[in-house]
Amino acid sequence: MRRTGCQTGAELRRLSMRTNTSFGPDIFADRGEPRPVDPKGAAFRLTRRAALGVILVLSLGLWAALWTAVASLASAILG
Repeated sequence: MRRTGCQTGAELRRLSMRTNTSFGPDIFADRGEPRPVDPKGAAFRLTRRAALGVILVLSLGLWAALWTAVASLASAILG
């Protein structure tokens, strides 16, 4: 029986590994299997949500520091 437009789970996994563009070509071995990664050498990467949270907190801290400096200058000038 011939399948038309329907793929098995194994075929989908194989295709998804082949079309993965988020890794460089040297990260996979000859047969498409990931090579072992040393946990000590692995880089710590934030998710997009965590990175946006860090940016939000840092920007709020910057605004707080600016307003503190403005208030301090106003207090010094106005007495």
